[in-house]
Amino acid sequence: MTAQIIKYLPLLFIVSNLNCFSQSYSNYIINGNNSIIDDIYSTWLDDYFDKDDSSTSIEKFVFQKISAQGFLTPKIVIADSVISDTERSLILTINEGSPFTIQGITFPLKTENDSLIFKSANDEYTGKILSKINIEESILFVLDQYESIGFPFAIITIQNIISEFNPEEDIYSSEIILTVEKNIKGKIDSIKIAGNKKTSRNVILRTIDIKQGDLYNESKVNSVSQKLNKLRFFEPLRTPEYFITQRNKGILEITVEEISTNNFDGIVGYVPSTNEKIDGYFTGYLDFGFRNIFGTGRNFAFKWEKEDRSSQLLELKYLEPWIFSLPINVNVDFFQRQQDSTYVKRRIKTGFEFLATDEITASILFSSESVIPTFNENFQSNLYNSEILSAGINFTIDSRDDFYSPQKGLFFTNTYFYSSKKISSSGDRLERINQPNSNLQRVEVDLMFFQKVFAKQIAKIGLSWRETTGSFLELSDMYQLGGTNSLRGYRENQFLGNRIIWSNLEYRLLLSQRTFFSVFYDYGYYLLEKKVINISENDSQFLYGYGIGINVETGLGVLRVNYAIGENDQINEGKIHFGLINEF
Repeated sequence: MTAQIIKYLPLLFIVSNLNCFSQSYSNYIINGNNSIIDDIYSTWLDDYFDKDDSSTSIEKFVFQKISAQGFLTPKIVIADSVISDTERSLILTINEGSPFTIQGITFPLKTENDSLIFKSANDEYTGKILSKINIEESILFVLDQYESIGFPFAIITIQNIISEFNPEEDIYSSEIILTVEKNIKGKIDSIKIAGNKKTSRNVILRTIDIKQGDLYNESKVNSVSQKLNKLRFFEPLRTPEYFITQRNKGILEITVEEISTNNFDGIVGYVPSTNEKIDGYFTGYLDFGFRNIFGTGRNFAFKWEKEDRSSQLLELKYLEPWIFSLPINVNVDFFQRQQDSTYVKRRIKTGFEFLATDEITASILFSSESVIPTFNENFQSNLYNSEILSAGINFTIDSRDDFYSPQKGLFFTNTYFYSSKKISSSGDRLERINQPNSNLQRVEVDLMFFQKVFAKQIAKIGLSWRETTGSFLELSDMYQLGGTNSLRGYRENQFLGNRIIWSNLEYRLLLSQRTFFSVFYDYGYYLLEKKVINISENDSQFLYGYGIGINVETGLGVLRVNYAIGENDQINEGKIHFGLINEF
């Protein structure tokens, strides 16, 4: 989009052409070089003979290559040596000399902004070697600075490069003199948005943080795609277009393609009665997600899961974005779990999330939780009626370029909860408690790093840690490990611990933008300490799982399927983990 014209004056002295050896050589012998290694010279010579350019001598070609690295006064002597009728060596004796460094980058200053830009460029590049790469980077640096203050069509030309060469005083420096044509100043007079049939224009504008009347800023315009992709309302976006009309009006044009923001995943079955005394029951899994409700950016999710006759989970979530038009989101979460015939846990949690930057958020969290043990004629729970009031903070950094299938970036989140736990049982059970009221602390950390290794090949490294500490811990306070979102190759929530840690190593092969095949290795650890009520001794174990998986983008959402094998399992004893990616 940015018109850039960069003209270089010659950096190299023209040397006389000597005889060019047209015969191929079996090897190269490099002598005298100090700064540039032999392998680089060999690569250059291979390139020279592959091109078979008889118009350029070997000396001139090598001279140009060395000069591009910042050594402007090399001395080169070339000879050949006949070893046999079929073998011949090319011998280069080279004195590279000392590298020239950038003494300064200047141009005729006109405004205070010009002075600040070139001060930044000098701070960044003064003292670096006068190589082709550093020269190009310094010019692009200056161009970026002008684009950031509203000159998207600036043109930079190298006017001159003045070098000072005094080997006796060890002075080898150069000054780069530039000319700058700023051209028309870019202003965003209008923002056009196309393709948003459902999503409100206001939702898009508040997300991109660019307003009508702003000066053009290259970095902000380039970040629009990533900001909108994080909403997960659209297909991957291309960079917006900026152009000037015949009336010198600046137009920023953003084109989006909406995707389905409602998802459904689930299956329900019925287990019939096996005798007259036991009734049949429903089992299954339901997961509904409604994002961008009425195009406002509001989210709602519902999840129900019944693993067997005695265990059941229910969860409701709601997000209200940008309350009072401020960058603050409000989350409300209701959670209820019936664990076997042991207890029922209910929790209501509220969070206020401050959107500090595009990548950094901070939250204040509050929750109220109750645990109700199960008592009947056949079973007496070892848990106590309890109420837990908690307050916490969260800090998150998310620089991933895509939520569904990141190709680069970092995700880090750290949550700390401080809780006051009150035991509300009565009678003999309460009298047996040495400390009926206690304080709990919880720490939750997740770290994920994504890096492109080769084209369409992505490496993921993940590390997670959960820990609960306190003077009165029960099984209902424990974290659960195992399954799709932690340690694959094991049943969902198979292990309990007051401390759990797991890591995920994954290598992905992209089949499309958001569809990939993967191989993975998970490693986990749990610790259930004897200080937990009714635990007589420490229980800990290191575990691992490995397998293959695939993520497929469908009309209902991104479907994830993994086949994982746990420790000591045979290949045919693996676990299949599947479901839609949690998008809340």
